[in-house]
Amino acid sequence: MEESFAAPLPAAKVFNTTLVNELQVELGMEAAYVARLRDLDTQVAANPNDAALKAQLDGARFVWAQYTGAMKVLTELKGANIIKKLKSAGAPSGITWSAPSDSKGNIALKILADRD
Repeated sequence: MEESFAAPLPAAKVFNTTLVNELQVELGMEAAYVARLRDLDTQVAANPNDAALKAQLDGARFVWAQYTGAMKVLTELKGANIIKKLKSAGAPSGITWSAPSDSKGNIALKILADRD
């Protein structure tokens, strides 16, 4: 069976659906950034009056914000093209594109936690 907008999966087989066209920090690529942020957090906690360490931490946080912020901008930029392709493939006219509110894993946990 080939699933499509015209032949969707049976409802009994679906828990929650979200169409995803991912753009993310690749798994592991964030490790150096996160490690540096943790290291600087620890150093600043141990030396709260060290202005140079605080400046390094501020700089590292700025770089991380730019890195992750770029993903959000790229996600927004590709939205119109994604919608156009989906509509040409038969998607419903009310389909929308938006940046996710959280990671797939966290969204799934929130859905599960909300169930009776």
